[in-house]
Amino acid sequence: MQGGEGDWRPLGAVAPGALVAARAELHWAAQAVEQVGKALAPPVDDYRHIALRWNDASGDLVTEAIADGSRFGLRLARAKLVVIDRDGADADTLALVGRTLEEAAAWVRERAAARVDEEPGWAPLRREGLPAVPVGGGAPFGASTAAHTELASWYGNAAGVIERVASRAGDRGPALCWPHHFDLAVRIDFDPDGDPEEARSVGLGMSPGDERTP
Repeated sequence: MQGGEGDWRPLGAVAPGALVAARAELHWAAQAVEQVGKALAPPVDDYRHIALRWNDASGDLVTEAIADGSRFGLRLARAKLVVIDRDGADADTLALVGRTLEEAAAWVRERAAARVDEEPGWAPLRREGLPAVPVGGGAPFGASTAAHTELASWYGNAAGVIERVASRAGDRGPALCWPHHFDLAVRIDFDPDGDPEEARSVGLGMSPGDERTP
């Protein structure tokens, strides 16, 4: 599921400042997808079970595979939620336009529950530390625009660069998107067997901005 295998995507069709609104809404949408990892993935100490990975083939930020091999994702360029089958085909999609965050989250929960044997234990959606935009207060998502396509290019390019650099340092792990910050990053451990408090490491990543930095 590593990304970045495709060609470099041209950037600049949309000015960086014009990406802010789309980025903020997608940041909120990622919280609907994150709940799959929280409920269905085995927890690990560094919380990477809730992180998303870039799927370069489809332009999605996706979860780890759940029990039936499917993944849930956020398709940036189309502002859609997706369910991807084991074979990589779309099993279901939901356009976010006109939907609220609660409706998006309910859609994810319903489709995830249908793919497992027992009803998952759903955690409340994350709401703290996210951009202060109308979607967070219950307003519907807007339509997909050129800004969404530009953001998908930013994530795809960043995943490719991050993973190539990390690979040269001996780290084969994918770049991870952390839904609480919506950044894309990898940590390169130089002392993987050392004391976690003293081991050397470096983080490499891309931040699309936050409430302080467009």
